[in-house]
Order: sequence, then structure tokens, then C-alpha cells
Amino acid sequence: MVAITYNVRSFEGLVGKDSERNRIGRGQIVERLALELQLYQPDIICIQEAWSEELVARLAAKLKMSFVYFPGGTKMKGWDEGISGALLTRYEVHDKTSFPIVSWMERPEHLFTRFWGSARLTTRSGPLTVYAAHLHPGDANIRIKEINETLNVMKRDLEENSSVLLMGDLNHEPDTDEYSLLSASRLIDSFALKGDGFSLTWPSINPEMHIDYIWSSGPVADRLSSCRVLYEGGFRTYDDDPGYLALSDHLPVMATFDDS
Repeated sequence: MVAITYNVRSFEGLVGKDSERNRIGRGQIVERLALELQLYQPDIICIQEAWSEELVARLAAKLKMSFVYFPGGTKMKGWDEGISGALLTRYEVHDKTSFPIVSWMERPEHLFTRFWGSARLTTRSGPLTVYAAHLHPGDANIRIKEINETLNVMKRDLEENSSVLLMGDLNHEPDTDEYSLLSASRLIDSFALKGDGFSLTWPSINPEMHIDYIWSSGPVADRLSSCRVLYEGGFRTYDDDPGYLALSDHLPVMATFDDS
């Protein structure tokens, strides 16, 4: 099983100086994303900054996947659907929930302003719950509250040793309190355990930070065989190409799990 998490930068790409080339290329982003992602034969893809459900549907159709759309928590950049996310998969989806919470009757306005959702899948190796998230980009205190609620929601799955993935742009690095909270749970950072190569995921030109993750727990974690950042192909930029068109300002993270 191959899982990829990727912040797609609002389907805008990251462009160099050749304006005409990039104007044409930006109109092809969904098609280019599909072609690039297909090379890795993913079974699960979690995407962030997917502001348009229509574009997600186009991407899923080109990848021959079904999808679950998670609308953004607040309306930003003039987008009616907010800074949303989605889960694309080849597996059967049984249950899906946008903004699962257990600590409040309604979602607090300042938490999960991007998106937070879950879906239960039937995979070749059995049931799998995927939690998808895009945490607050600018305030560590808000991220800590978001992570605490994330762990509260996941508590039963973690205690029952169910197969779980937590995927997304979590907007913190490994030397932070946010990371410590996650690593103190039963979740395992796939890159920390089986990472190959460098771990930096942002920006896609001269990467400086590791803020995108695939965490796992339960039987699926026992089957983790590799994890790496896809600093290659159309995902990255090239210093000697002033007309570059990278697919995003983030780099994808890919984890591979052996099928039982």
C-alpha cells in the first residue's frame, strides 16, 4: 500500500520567470498532478489546500480513484469552500466525517480553520482509518489545541490498536512541542522510523522545513517498509531553469506499507 500526503498550493503551482510558459502550465495543473502522482501508483492520497471540490473530482477521475472532500473551516482568500482538503483512494470508503470533535458541541471558531476529517477504508490488509489534517500555520498554541483534540478523537482507535494513518500538512517541525505530543501517543512518524534521504518538505525550491507527515499506528505501522520525500520530477524546482513550473511550494511525502 502506498500513501502520499501533498499540499497542492491551491492548484496554482510554483512558477519561475517565464510568464507565458507558466500561464499555459497553470491551466494544466490538475492534469500534471495526475500524471506525476500516477508514477508512484498510490492507493491513498491526502491533499491540502484543495479549495475546489470540482478540481478534486477532476483529479480523482484522472487517477481512477474515489474521493472524500473536507470543506475548510473558515472562508479564506475569497473561496466559498475555504482552505479545504481531500482524501483520494482506490479503496472502498465506509464512513467519512468532516471536523470530527469530541470535546465540544460545535467546532471552536479558532480551531481547524483549514480542515480536519476522517474516513474508514477497507484495504487489502483489512480495515484502516485515515485521519487527514491541515493545522494552523502561524500559532503553535492553536496547533497544540488542535493536536490535543485530534488525539482525543483518535483515542479509541489508538487504544484498540486499530490500523490508523494521520496524514497532512501539520505546520510544525520535529523539534517542537506539537511533535512531542504526537510522538508521545501510540502514533509513529513514518519518516523518523523508515525515512530515506532528506526529510525537508517546504519550500519545494531549496527546502528548509519538515512540516508534512504521515503518522501510523496499529497493524499498519508494523507493515511500514519505507518513507521518503519526493524531491524529484515535477514536484521540485530547478535552479538553472528560470521558467520552472513546480506543482506546489510543498514536496509530497510517500510511505509504503507491505500488504499482509
